[in-house]
Amino acid sequence: MQNKIKQQALKCFNTGKLKKARSLYEAFLKQNPQDPESLYMLGAIYGQVGNYVRASQYFSKTLEIQPGAFVALCGLAAADKHLGNYEDALHIFEKALKLQPGNTDILLEIASIYLHQSKLDDAEALLHKILESNPECSEAHHGLGEIYHSKRKIDTAILYYQQALKYDNKRATTHNKLGMALDTKGLHMEAIEHFKTAVSIKQDFVEAHKNLGMNYLTIGEFTDALNAFNRAIKINPGHVDTIACLASVYERMGEPEKAYNTIKPCLKKAGKNTKVGQVFLSISKSIDKCDEAITYANSLLEQGLRDIAKESLHYELGMLLNKLGEYDTAFSHFKSANELRPDNFRPAEHTAYMDAIKRVFNWQFMQNAPKASYLTETPIFIVG
Repeated sequence: MQNKIKQQALKCFNTGKLKKARSLYEAFLKQNPQDPESLYMLGAIYGQVGNYVRASQYFSKTLEIQPGAFVALCGLAAADKHLGNYEDALHIFEKALKLQPGNTDILLEIASIYLHQSKLDDAEALLHKILESNPECSEAHHGLGEIYHSKRKIDTAILYYQQALKYDNKRATTHNKLGMALDTKGLHMEAIEHFKTAVSIKQDFVEAHKNLGMNYLTIGEFTDALNAFNRAIKINPGHVDTIACLASVYERMGEPEKAYNTIKPCLKKAGKNTKVGQVFLSISKSIDKCDEAITYANSLLEQGLRDIAKESLHYELGMLLNKLGEYDTAFSHFKSANELRPDNFRPAEHTAYMDAIKRVFNWQFMQNAPKASYLTETPIFIVG
């Protein structure tokens, strides 16, 4: 009879009836409190529904009974990772790795923890190690793409994202990240295609909807941008980044008051947001709220922001202060923004490029180059 209860519980679990499976396993445990299989399965159920604290408790109980249970170790480590207990998760994954040396899934989990801890070099070395034995591992290629993206080596990041998609074209996260990298390179139409693919694979992918909207905004397709942002907000009404992006569309459409009313609820929240700060700075002169915007932005800069966020804020502050005639302060913010920008200037390459221009466009070339035969004093307005 009791085995039938477990069989029924497992069947419910495999068919996605998690609530029913949980109640059956809990009923079984009342009669068999030391059953490691039921304890583990309850941990797995709580993990699937996002209750990682309870998941951790059940995996720990499993390990008290079976200290060397590989799946329970992996489950406990994964729960700790989701809870942000990265050092604990790392320690447990390393114990599991001793039981199954070279296990790709565990190595990927460890590399992911290194990424969360910003240990990019450690993660990079581990992912390359994975690719030595498993060159078609899409997740490892994706991870390397993220590392080089973080290091702002965008061309290399793009190559790794493309490799990841070569081996698994249904990775919505990779399509989204590749779109972001292409956006950084100014390749907006290509980026849009990858964002569209990402949301077609995962329709509730808020970040991809938001990124799609940002690229439509960049190329001036305001209606498409509004549609993308509104879809994202419908999925997650409290997504502050997307609300700020929606406000930026109204700003670009010449409606600063509408932009302000969009971000106004976000300004009253306890946690400040970088994108809200950027929009607020940009519209503040038009709505006569410069002092409030500057105060908001300066309070953001006092927080532990990533360099790319600080760079954008310093730039927007510089733009506003320049308009207000506070040139020295504006210059200091522009200087700070430039110092945060990665130094990609290569003197040798630049010199070679300039030498090539001089070789081609020499005196003889200019003498023999085609010349306009139509002479007029009418002004020509060149758009390009």
